[in-house]
Amino acid sequence: MQIDEDPQGEEPTPDEIALIRSVSPEDEAWVDQLLLRICTPQWRKVAMVVAKASREFDARFEELPYVYLPLRLGALAERGVVEARGRIFFMRHSEVRLVQGEANGAA
Repeated sequence: MQIDEDPQGEEPTPDEIALIRSVSPEDEAWVDQLLLRICTPQWRKVAMVVAKASREFDARFEELPYVYLPLRLGALAERGVVEARGRIFFMRHSEVRLVQGEANGAA
């Protein structure tokens, strides 16, 4: 992915990637469920989803960077659980929604 001038378009740094790699499968699943509870069948800006998830995420994972949230949204899109348009790390310029037929919060 390319990085543009938008500060909301930053990808994880090497240090952040090291922290992200330490996340357990259970914690990863918890974050995915958090994001899926916020996603709807209607398109929402990635920035809105991340902002709505931030309070719970920060309370549980003080050491993890916020960029983990769009990273997980990208993983959910790759799995076909959500649809994404635009580049996920450009949060104000990309959108996600639940795949049609997915129940809100389903994985």
